[in-house]
Amino acid sequence: MVDLLERDQEFRALHAALRDAAHARGSVVLVTGEPGIGKSAVVERFGAEVAGRARWLRGFCDDLATPRPLGVFRDFSEELPQPLADALRQPSVPASFPSMLLEHLRSVDGPSVLVLEDVHWADQATVDAVVVLGRRMADLPAVLLLTYRPGEVDPGQPLRAAIAAVRGTTSAHLELAPLSSAAVARLAGPDAERVFALSGGNPFFVTELIAGRGDSPPPSLADAVMGRVAQLEDASRELLELISMVPGRMATDVLDIAEPGWSLAVEQLERRQLLTSDPRHVRFRHALTQAAVRSSVLPGRRRVLHGTILQALQEVRADPAELVHHAEAAGDTDVVAEQSPVAARLARVAESHREAFSHFRRASDFADRLPRRTGHRSGRSWRAAPTWWAGQRTRSPPSPVPSSCAPGWDIRRRWSAA
Repeated sequence: MVDLLERDQEFRALHAALRDAAHARGSVVLVTGEPGIGKSAVVERFGAEVAGRARWLRGFCDDLATPRPLGVFRDFSEELPQPLADALRQPSVPASFPSMLLEHLRSVDGPSVLVLEDVHWADQATVDAVVVLGRRMADLPAVLLLTYRPGEVDPGQPLRAAIAAVRGTTSAHLELAPLSSAAVARLAGPDAERVFALSGGNPFFVTELIAGRGDSPPPSLADAVMGRVAQLEDASRELLELISMVPGRMATDVLDIAEPGWSLAVEQLERRQLLTSDPRHVRFRHALTQAAVRSSVLPGRRRVLHGTILQALQEVRADPAELVHHAEAAGDTDVVAEQSPVAARLARVAESHREAFSHFRRASDFADRLPRRTGHRSGRSWRAAPTWWAGQRTRSPPSPVPSSCAPGWDIRRRWSAA
Protein backbone atom coordinates (compact mmCIF):
# COMPACT_ATOMS: atom_id res chain seq x y z
CA MET A 1 0.00 0.00 0.00
CA VAL A 2 1.41 3.39 -1.02
CA ASP A 3 2.26 5.58 1.94
CA LEU A 4 0.53 8.98 2.00
CA LEU A 5 2.75 11.51 3.71
CA GLU A 6 1.45 13.93 6.35
CA ARG A 7 -2.09 12.52 6.42
CA ASP A 8 -1.99 10.60 9.73
CA GLN A 9 -4.29 13.04 11.53
CA GLU A 10 -6.91 12.73 8.79
CA PHE A 11 -6.84 8.92 8.94
CA ARG A 12 -7.23 8.98 12.73
CA ALA A 13 -10.35 11.14 12.37
CA LEU A 14 -11.81 8.85 9.69
CA HIS A 15 -11.23 5.70 11.75
CA ALA A 16 -12.72 7.38 14.85
CA ALA A 17 -15.86 8.20 12.88
CA LEU A 18 -16.14 4.60 11.72
CA ARG A 19 -15.69 3.27 15.26
CA ASP A 20 -18.55 5.48 16.45
CA ALA A 21 -20.69 4.37 13.51
CA ALA A 22 -20.19 0.74 14.54
CA HIS A 23 -22.08 1.67 17.74
CA ALA A 24 -24.90 3.42 15.84
CA ARG A 25 -23.38 6.87 16.35
CA GLY A 26 -23.01 7.86 12.72
CA SER A 27 -21.80 11.19 11.39
CA VAL A 28 -20.86 13.26 8.37
CA VAL A 29 -17.18 13.71 7.48
CA LEU A 30 -16.06 16.41 5.03
CA VAL A 31 -12.80 16.05 3.09
CA THR A 32 -11.96 19.27 1.28
CA GLY A 33 -9.13 20.93 -0.57
CA GLU A 34 -7.88 22.31 -3.86
CA PRO A 35 -7.58 20.19 -7.03
CA GLY A 36 -4.67 17.79 -6.71
CA ILE A 37 -4.44 17.97 -2.92
CA GLY A 38 -5.23 14.25 -2.58
CA LYS A 39 -8.88 13.99 -1.51
CA SER A 40 -9.52 10.88 -3.58
CA ALA A 41 -6.21 9.36 -2.54
CA VAL A 42 -7.17 9.70 1.14
CA VAL A 43 -10.60 8.19 0.45
CA GLU A 44 -9.13 5.27 -1.49
CA ARG A 45 -6.54 4.56 1.21
CA PHE A 46 -9.22 4.68 3.92
CA GLY A 47 -11.37 2.30 1.87
CA ALA A 48 -8.48 -0.15 1.58
CA GLU A 49 -7.85 0.03 5.33
CA VAL A 50 -11.46 -0.71 6.31
CA ALA A 51 -12.08 -3.41 3.69
CA GLY A 52 -13.88 -6.31 5.36
CA ARG A 53 -14.87 -4.18 8.37
CA ALA A 54 -17.38 -1.83 6.74
CA ARG A 55 -19.71 -1.77 3.77
CA TRP A 56 -18.26 0.57 1.13
CA LEU A 57 -20.56 2.53 -1.22
CA ARG A 58 -18.81 5.09 -3.42
CA GLY A 59 -20.12 7.36 -6.16
CA PHE A 60 -18.87 10.34 -8.16
CA CYS A 61 -20.45 13.60 -9.27
CA ASP A 62 -19.43 14.56 -12.81
CA ASP A 63 -18.56 17.93 -14.31
CA LEU A 64 -21.35 17.91 -16.90
CA ALA A 65 -22.71 21.14 -18.34
CA THR A 66 -25.94 20.21 -16.55
CA PRO A 67 -25.46 17.36 -14.03
CA ARG A 68 -27.49 14.14 -14.12
CA PRO A 69 -30.04 14.08 -11.29
CA LEU A 70 -28.87 11.68 -8.54
CA GLY A 71 -26.12 10.38 -10.82
CA VAL A 72 -23.75 9.90 -7.86
CA PHE A 73 -26.08 7.31 -6.32
CA ARG A 74 -26.45 5.42 -9.61
CA ASP A 75 -22.73 4.60 -9.46
CA PHE A 76 -23.29 2.06 -6.68
CA SER A 77 -26.85 1.01 -7.51
CA GLU A 78 -25.68 -2.56 -8.12
CA GLU A 79 -24.56 -2.73 -4.47
CA LEU A 80 -28.03 -1.82 -3.22
CA PRO A 81 -31.06 -4.08 -2.65
CA GLN A 82 -33.38 -4.53 -5.60
CA PRO A 83 -36.06 -1.96 -4.65
CA LEU A 84 -33.45 0.80 -4.32
CA ALA A 85 -31.63 -0.25 -7.49
CA ASP A 86 -34.90 -0.33 -9.41
CA ALA A 87 -35.81 3.14 -8.13
CA LEU A 88 -32.50 4.55 -9.42
CA ARG A 89 -33.03 2.97 -12.85
CA GLN A 90 -36.30 4.83 -13.35
CA PRO A 91 -36.13 8.05 -15.39
CA SER A 92 -38.01 9.73 -12.52
CA VAL A 93 -36.47 8.58 -9.24
CA PRO A 94 -39.11 8.51 -6.45
CA ALA A 95 -38.93 11.38 -3.98
CA SER A 96 -38.81 8.75 -1.24
CA PHE A 97 -35.39 7.47 -2.40
CA PRO A 98 -33.34 9.17 0.39
CA SER A 99 -35.70 7.77 3.03
CA MET A 100 -35.46 4.32 1.45
CA LEU A 101 -31.66 4.56 1.54
CA LEU A 102 -31.75 5.61 5.20
CA GLU A 103 -33.83 2.57 6.11
CA HIS A 104 -31.43 0.34 4.22
CA LEU A 105 -28.40 1.77 6.05
CA ARG A 106 -30.23 1.27 9.34
CA SER A 107 -31.07 -2.37 8.63
CA VAL A 108 -27.76 -3.79 7.36
CA ASP A 109 -25.38 -5.64 9.66
CA GLY A 110 -22.26 -3.69 10.53
CA PRO A 111 -21.25 -0.13 9.70
CA SER A 112 -21.45 1.42 6.23
CA VAL A 113 -19.37 4.14 4.61
CA LEU A 114 -21.30 6.14 1.99
CA VAL A 115 -18.80 8.14 -0.10
CA LEU A 116 -20.06 10.93 -2.38
CA GLU A 117 -17.10 12.42 -4.26
CA ASP A 118 -16.85 15.86 -5.87
CA VAL A 119 -20.17 17.14 -4.54
CA HIS A 120 -19.21 20.64 -5.73
CA TRP A 121 -20.57 19.29 -9.06
CA ALA A 122 -23.71 17.79 -7.52
CA ASP A 123 -27.16 18.42 -8.98
CA GLN A 124 -29.89 19.88 -6.84
CA ALA A 125 -31.59 16.54 -6.16
CA THR A 126 -28.30 15.12 -4.87
CA VAL A 127 -27.73 18.14 -2.65
CA ASP A 128 -31.23 17.69 -1.22
CA ALA A 129 -30.47 14.01 -0.58
CA VAL A 130 -27.28 15.01 1.25
CA VAL A 131 -29.36 17.13 3.62
CA VAL A 132 -31.91 14.37 4.24
CA LEU A 133 -29.21 11.77 4.85
CA GLY A 134 -26.78 14.00 6.72
CA ARG A 135 -29.25 15.33 9.27
CA ARG A 136 -30.22 11.78 10.23
CA MET A 137 -26.76 10.24 10.59
CA ALA A 138 -26.50 10.56 14.36
CA ASP A 139 -28.32 7.32 15.21
CA LEU A 140 -27.25 5.32 12.15
CA PRO A 141 -24.43 2.76 11.83
CA ALA A 142 -22.99 4.76 8.94
CA VAL A 143 -20.55 7.48 7.91
CA LEU A 144 -21.49 9.92 5.14
CA LEU A 145 -18.17 10.97 3.60
CA LEU A 146 -18.29 13.99 1.26
CA THR A 147 -15.40 15.36 -0.80
CA TYR A 148 -15.44 18.72 -2.54
CA ARG A 149 -13.39 21.72 -3.62
CA PRO A 150 -14.36 24.76 -1.53
CA GLY A 151 -13.09 27.12 -4.23
CA GLU A 152 -15.67 25.78 -6.68
CA VAL A 153 -18.67 26.27 -4.37
CA ASP A 154 -20.03 29.69 -5.22
CA PRO A 155 -21.69 31.77 -2.47
CA GLY A 156 -25.19 31.17 -3.84
CA GLN A 157 -24.70 27.48 -4.58
CA PRO A 158 -27.12 25.15 -2.72
CA LEU A 159 -24.23 23.00 -1.44
CA ARG A 160 -23.21 25.76 0.97
CA ALA A 161 -26.63 25.67 2.63
CA ALA A 162 -26.53 21.86 2.66
CA ILE A 163 -23.16 21.79 4.46
CA ALA A 164 -24.53 24.23 7.02
CA ALA A 165 -27.65 22.09 7.47
CA VAL A 166 -25.62 18.99 8.38
CA ARG A 167 -23.18 20.80 10.66
CA GLY A 168 -24.83 19.31 13.75
CA THR A 169 -23.96 15.77 12.66
CA THR A 170 -20.53 16.57 11.17
CA SER A 171 -17.83 14.88 13.24
CA ALA A 172 -14.84 16.12 11.24
CA HIS A 173 -13.98 18.63 8.54
CA LEU A 174 -10.65 17.55 7.09
CA GLU A 175 -9.11 20.40 5.12
CA LEU A 176 -6.14 18.82 3.37
CA ALA A 177 -3.00 20.94 3.40
CA PRO A 178 -0.14 20.94 0.88
CA LEU A 179 2.89 18.82 1.65
CA SER A 180 5.74 20.42 3.57
CA SER A 181 9.18 20.91 2.04
CA ALA A 182 10.40 18.01 4.19
CA ALA A 183 7.77 15.67 2.75
CA VAL A 184 8.59 16.76 -0.80
CA ALA A 185 12.27 16.11 -0.06
CA ARG A 186 11.43 12.52 0.85
CA LEU A 187 9.71 12.09 -2.50
CA ALA A 188 11.91 14.12 -4.84
CA GLY A 189 15.36 13.62 -3.36
CA PRO A 190 18.03 15.98 -4.68
CA ASP A 191 15.48 17.68 -6.95
CA ALA A 192 13.29 18.62 -3.97
CA GLU A 193 13.98 22.36 -3.97
CA ARG A 194 12.90 22.76 -7.59
CA VAL A 195 9.88 20.50 -7.21
CA PHE A 196 8.67 22.25 -4.06
CA ALA A 197 9.13 25.71 -5.61
CA LEU A 198 7.07 24.74 -8.68
CA SER A 199 4.41 22.67 -6.91
CA GLY A 200 3.83 24.56 -3.68
CA GLY A 201 3.49 21.14 -2.05
CA ASN A 202 0.41 20.11 -4.07
CA PRO A 203 0.78 16.29 -4.11
CA PHE A 204 -0.41 15.93 -7.70
CA PHE A 205 1.92 18.65 -8.93
CA VAL A 206 4.75 16.99 -7.00
CA THR A 207 4.00 13.58 -8.53
CA GLU A 208 3.76 14.93 -12.08
CA LEU A 209 6.93 17.01 -11.79
CA ILE A 210 8.89 14.02 -10.48
CA ALA A 211 7.50 11.76 -13.21
CA GLY A 212 8.44 14.30 -15.90
CA ARG A 213 11.90 15.05 -14.55
CA GLY A 214 14.48 15.76 -17.27
CA ASP A 215 17.58 17.80 -17.93
CA SER A 216 15.61 21.03 -17.91
CA PRO A 217 12.66 21.81 -15.65
CA PRO A 218 9.24 22.12 -17.32
CA PRO A 219 7.90 25.70 -17.31
CA SER A 220 4.51 24.58 -16.00
CA LEU A 221 2.64 21.55 -14.81
CA ALA A 222 0.72 21.36 -18.09
CA ASP A 223 4.04 21.09 -19.89
CA ALA A 224 5.07 18.34 -17.48
CA VAL A 225 1.89 16.39 -18.22
CA MET A 226 2.07 16.94 -21.97
CA GLY A 227 5.74 15.98 -21.98
CA ARG A 228 4.66 12.54 -20.77
CA VAL A 229 1.80 12.42 -23.28
CA ALA A 230 4.17 13.23 -26.16
CA GLN A 231 6.08 10.00 -25.44
CA LEU A 232 3.00 7.82 -25.96
CA GLU A 233 2.26 5.72 -29.00
CA ASP A 234 -0.17 7.35 -31.44
CA ALA A 235 -3.06 5.02 -30.60
CA SER A 236 -2.65 5.60 -26.86
CA ARG A 237 -2.38 9.37 -27.27
CA GLU A 238 -5.50 9.49 -29.44
CA LEU A 239 -7.41 7.39 -26.92
CA LEU A 240 -6.28 9.72 -24.13
CA GLU A 241 -7.58 12.73 -26.08
CA LEU A 242 -10.92 11.03 -26.68
CA ILE A 243 -11.43 10.15 -23.01
CA SER A 244 -10.41 13.66 -21.93
CA MET A 245 -13.58 15.00 -23.58
CA VAL A 246 -15.81 13.09 -21.12
CA PRO A 247 -16.35 14.68 -17.69
CA GLY A 248 -15.47 12.31 -14.87
CA ARG A 249 -15.14 8.86 -16.42
CA MET A 250 -16.07 7.09 -19.64
CA ALA A 251 -18.21 3.96 -19.71
CA THR A 252 -16.52 0.97 -21.32
CA ASP A 253 -19.60 0.14 -23.41
CA VAL A 254 -19.41 3.62 -24.92
CA LEU A 255 -15.70 3.15 -25.61
CA ASP A 256 -16.42 -0.17 -27.33
CA ILE A 257 -18.45 1.75 -29.91
CA ALA A 258 -16.45 4.98 -30.10
CA GLU A 259 -13.01 3.33 -30.27
CA PRO A 260 -13.08 -0.42 -31.04
CA GLY A 261 -9.87 -2.08 -29.90
CA TRP A 262 -9.28 0.50 -27.18
CA SER A 263 -8.33 -2.21 -24.68
CA LEU A 264 -4.93 -2.57 -26.38
CA ALA A 265 -4.21 1.17 -26.44
CA VAL A 266 -5.20 1.62 -22.80
CA GLU A 267 -2.47 -0.71 -21.52
CA GLN A 268 0.28 1.85 -22.04
CA LEU A 269 -1.84 4.56 -20.42
CA GLU A 270 -2.40 2.46 -17.31
CA ARG A 271 1.26 1.51 -17.09
CA ARG A 272 2.19 5.19 -17.25
CA GLN A 273 -0.41 5.86 -14.52
CA LEU A 274 -2.36 8.30 -16.65
CA LEU A 275 -5.59 6.28 -16.65
CA THR A 276 -7.20 3.75 -14.37
CA SER A 277 -10.02 1.37 -15.24
CA ASP A 278 -12.47 -1.17 -13.92
CA PRO A 279 -14.84 -3.44 -15.86
CA ARG A 280 -17.36 -0.61 -16.33
CA HIS A 281 -15.40 2.65 -16.56
CA VAL A 282 -12.12 4.22 -17.62
CA ARG A 283 -11.02 7.50 -16.08
CA PHE A 284 -8.01 9.75 -15.60
CA ARG A 285 -6.12 9.18 -12.38
CA HIS A 286 -6.43 12.90 -11.76
CA ALA A 287 -8.65 15.66 -13.07
CA LEU A 288 -5.71 18.01 -13.60
CA THR A 289 -4.12 15.59 -16.06
CA GLN A 290 -7.43 15.39 -17.89
CA ALA A 291 -7.69 19.18 -18.00
CA ALA A 292 -4.17 19.50 -19.38
CA VAL A 293 -4.80 16.93 -22.11
CA ARG A 294 -8.20 18.38 -23.03
CA SER A 295 -6.83 21.93 -23.29
CA SER A 296 -4.09 20.72 -25.63
CA VAL A 297 -6.60 19.45 -28.22
CA LEU A 298 -7.31 21.97 -30.99
CA PRO A 299 -10.94 23.19 -31.26
CA GLY A 300 -11.61 21.48 -34.59
CA ARG A 301 -10.47 18.07 -33.36
CA ARG A 302 -12.26 18.60 -30.06
CA ARG A 303 -15.50 19.05 -31.95
CA VAL A 304 -14.90 15.84 -33.92
CA LEU A 305 -14.17 13.88 -30.74
CA HIS A 306 -17.36 15.10 -29.07
CA GLY A 307 -19.26 14.04 -32.21
CA THR A 308 -17.76 10.55 -31.99
CA ILE A 309 -18.76 10.26 -28.34
CA LEU A 310 -22.25 11.56 -29.10
CA GLN A 311 -22.84 8.86 -31.72
CA ALA A 312 -21.74 6.17 -29.26
CA LEU A 313 -23.96 7.59 -26.52
CA GLN A 314 -26.94 7.55 -28.86
CA GLU A 315 -26.34 3.87 -29.60
CA VAL A 316 -26.31 2.93 -25.90
CA ARG A 317 -29.39 5.09 -25.19
CA ALA A 318 -27.58 7.36 -22.77
CA ASP A 319 -29.02 9.90 -20.37
CA PRO A 320 -30.37 12.97 -22.25
CA ALA A 321 -28.18 15.26 -20.11
CA GLU A 322 -25.09 13.50 -21.45
CA LEU A 323 -26.39 13.72 -25.01
CA VAL A 324 -26.98 17.46 -24.65
CA HIS A 325 -23.51 18.02 -23.15
CA HIS A 326 -21.66 16.38 -26.06
CA ALA A 327 -24.05 17.55 -28.76
CA GLU A 328 -23.50 21.14 -27.70
CA ALA A 329 -19.72 20.68 -27.82
CA ALA A 330 -19.96 18.93 -31.19
CA GLY A 331 -22.10 21.70 -32.66
CA ASP A 332 -25.01 19.31 -33.32
CA THR A 333 -27.85 21.74 -32.70
CA ASP A 334 -30.49 19.27 -33.89
CA VAL A 335 -29.69 16.92 -31.00
CA VAL A 336 -29.47 19.83 -28.54
CA ALA A 337 -32.87 21.09 -29.63
CA GLU A 338 -34.42 17.63 -29.43
CA GLN A 339 -32.89 16.40 -26.16
CA SER A 340 -32.90 19.59 -24.03
CA PRO A 341 -36.68 19.42 -23.40
CA VAL A 342 -36.36 15.74 -22.45
CA ALA A 343 -33.51 16.45 -20.05
CA ALA A 344 -35.46 19.38 -18.61
CA ARG A 345 -38.49 17.23 -17.85
CA LEU A 346 -36.43 14.49 -16.25
CA ALA A 347 -34.66 17.06 -14.06
CA ARG A 348 -38.02 18.57 -13.17
CA VAL A 349 -39.45 15.24 -12.01
CA ALA A 350 -36.33 14.69 -9.88
CA GLU A 351 -36.95 18.18 -8.42
CA SER A 352 -33.56 19.38 -9.66
CA HIS A 353 -35.04 22.78 -10.41
CA ARG A 354 -31.81 24.60 -11.30
CA GLU A 355 -30.93 21.87 -13.82
CA ALA A 356 -34.45 21.88 -15.24
CA PHE A 357 -34.29 25.64 -15.71
CA SER A 358 -30.89 25.34 -17.41
CA HIS A 359 -32.21 22.76 -19.88
CA PHE A 360 -35.41 24.72 -20.56
CA ARG A 361 -33.34 27.82 -21.24
CA ARG A 362 -31.11 25.85 -23.60
CA ALA A 363 -34.18 24.50 -25.39
CA SER A 364 -35.51 28.02 -25.82
CA ASP A 365 -32.30 29.00 -27.62
CA PHE A 366 -33.17 26.45 -30.30
CA ALA A 367 -36.93 26.97 -30.28
CA ASP A 368 -37.14 27.56 -34.04
CA ARG A 369 -35.33 24.28 -34.73
CA LEU A 370 -37.72 22.10 -32.74
CA PRO A 371 -39.80 19.72 -34.90
CA ARG A 372 -43.29 21.03 -35.51
CA ARG A 373 -45.39 17.90 -35.29
CA THR A 374 -48.80 17.64 -33.68
CA GLY A 375 -48.61 18.11 -29.94
CA HIS A 376 -45.23 19.89 -29.89
CA ARG A 377 -44.65 23.20 -28.21
CA SER A 378 -44.44 26.15 -30.51
CA GLY A 379 -41.24 28.16 -30.79
CA ARG A 380 -42.88 30.97 -28.82
CA SER A 381 -43.86 28.70 -25.91
CA TRP A 382 -40.35 27.20 -25.72
CA ARG A 383 -38.84 30.69 -25.55
CA ALA A 384 -41.17 31.43 -22.65
CA ALA A 385 -40.46 28.14 -20.88
CA PRO A 386 -37.52 29.37 -18.74
CA THR A 387 -39.53 32.33 -17.45
CA TRP A 388 -42.52 30.09 -16.77
CA TRP A 389 -40.39 27.41 -15.08
CA ALA A 390 -38.69 29.89 -12.74
CA GLY A 391 -42.00 30.24 -10.90
CA GLN A 392 -43.50 26.82 -11.59
CA ARG A 393 -43.83 24.50 -8.58
CA THR A 394 -46.63 22.15 -9.61
CA ARG A 395 -46.25 18.52 -10.62
CA SER A 396 -48.70 18.63 -13.50
CA PRO A 397 -47.38 16.89 -16.61
CA PRO A 398 -45.93 19.01 -19.39
CA SER A 399 -46.96 18.79 -23.00
CA PRO A 400 -46.06 15.63 -24.96
CA VAL A 401 -42.43 14.92 -25.85
CA PRO A 402 -41.21 14.43 -29.42
CA SER A 403 -41.49 10.80 -30.46
CA SER A 404 -37.93 11.07 -31.76
CA CYS A 405 -36.49 11.52 -28.26
CA ALA A 406 -33.74 9.20 -27.03
CA PRO A 407 -35.01 5.61 -27.04
CA GLY A 408 -35.50 4.16 -23.60
CA TRP A 409 -36.95 7.29 -22.02
CA ASP A 410 -40.70 6.65 -22.05
CA ILE A 411 -41.83 10.11 -21.02
CA ARG A 412 -45.51 9.59 -21.83
CA ARG A 413 -45.75 6.47 -19.68
CA ARG A 414 -43.80 8.17 -16.90
CA TRP A 415 -46.16 11.12 -16.74
CA SER A 416 -49.29 8.98 -16.92
CA ALA A 417 -48.02 7.04 -13.90
CA ALA A 418 -47.03 10.12 -11.90
